[in-house]
Amino acid sequence: MKEQEIQMPSVKELEEVVIGACLIEREAISQVASMLTPEMFYQDANRILYEAILELYKNDGVIDILTVTETLRRMGKLEQVGGPYQVALLSGKVASTAHLGTHTALVKEYYLRRVLIKGLHQQLCHAIDLQVDFMDTIMETQSMIDSLMNDNPAQNGLKTMEEVMKLTLTDMERRIQFNKQGVTGIPTGLDGLDNMNGGWQGGESTVLAARTSMGKTALALHFALTAAQNGHKAVIFSLEMHACKLGDRMLLSHSNLPSEEFKKGTLSELQVTEARQAAGELGQYSITVQDDSNQTMESICMTAKYLWSKGQCDIVLVDYLQFCRPDHAGRTREQEVAEASRQAKSLAKQLNIPVVLLSQLNREADSRPDQVPRLSDLRESGSIEQDADMVILLYRPAVLGIPTDKSSGYPTEGLGVGIVAKNRNGQTGKFYFGHNKEMSKIGDYIPPTGWIQKNSK
Repeated sequence: MKEQEIQMPSVKELEEVVIGACLIEREAISQVASMLTPEMFYQDANRILYEAILELYKNDGVIDILTVTETLRRMGKLEQVGGPYQVALLSGKVASTAHLGTHTALVKEYYLRRVLIKGLHQQLCHAIDLQVDFMDTIMETQSMIDSLMNDNPAQNGLKTMEEVMKLTLTDMERRIQFNKQGVTGIPTGLDGLDNMNGGWQGGESTVLAARTSMGKTALALHFALTAAQNGHKAVIFSLEMHACKLGDRMLLSHSNLPSEEFKKGTLSELQVTEARQAAGELGQYSITVQDDSNQTMESICMTAKYLWSKGQCDIVLVDYLQFCRPDHAGRTREQEVAEASRQAKSLAKQLNIPVVLLSQLNREADSRPDQVPRLSDLRESGSIEQDADMVILLYRPAVLGIPTDKSSGYPTEGLGVGIVAKNRNGQTGKFYFGHNKEMSKIGDYIPPTGWIQKNSK
């Protein structure tokens, strides 16, 4: 069936009643404007009338038959709606605004039905056309449905203080119920970080930023494994590294296999058995990896929403932000990153899950004597810093040629430093973690025995 042959749902009288209510009742437009936009009116004349009413409303003008008529005349559209008589006629069709909310909701419902019909018709044509990528069709359909479900966020987000307090108490009780030694969210696997953020919290986005080869990916894998080991479902979007390479790192972190022999393929028979056993254990964890390097943040969000709807997504990790392909052409790099950052934050809030974004730092720190990263070192820093609830700056002093950490006095061999430079809902400061030479094993930092003995006196 052609789209032209489909009977689009609409009720002319409903649209007229809503417009008539705005003409006779001063307070009606504030209720209607929060739910309806001009394109939601199917009849051309009604859409033009509503545009005139909205213009008066936005400019704090009086809304009645005379002012709307004059506005339409000024717009050059008075005759398109049937002249002054038609405007006056609409006001006489409404005896009361008692059911305005119901009428407005129905106008919007019919509009959404029309959008759905058109969208599904288009996707049906794409599904039939074998030249169109099948997965693209699925993702576009999912995106359309998501858009319809989340239509009019301004209206959906309105809450009374009573509702706010109910939500606040519910969240408080959730934290009490799931509190484990101060950790109320998904554990990070690092005590120092858990003490600062209480674990990864739902609705929050975190940026983990560092220069190249500082261990961003290793730390992200540690976070994912820790989440899975605690019964949560982690999703990793790897834009830089193939899934097999991530698997290598996970296997090394979960075993005692020698890194060099593993990479060279010179493992003994006993070590191969150990590798298979570790792989079997890892295979039981709920971790999903998407390693398509052509992903945009929009496609990442759609995939995450799909997995979440199936109960398979409790935390999202993206490696890394600057590798996301642009959603739209013609934007600057800064605009692209800004939009991706905004979408990631929106995803966290919408699904009420933590989202961790890995990001690159620029080279500004290299020119400073201490080489310690700062918030200003974030590439395209403005938008990233603004959107993130937490920003963690990562560095390894030993890599920078620093033998002793100035703040703690720790020897830097095997020492990683995380600076919580921004924490919207908690404290800032440093935390330390330990790692082996290959960065395959991450954990809480324990100073060498000699250092402990020397500094315990």
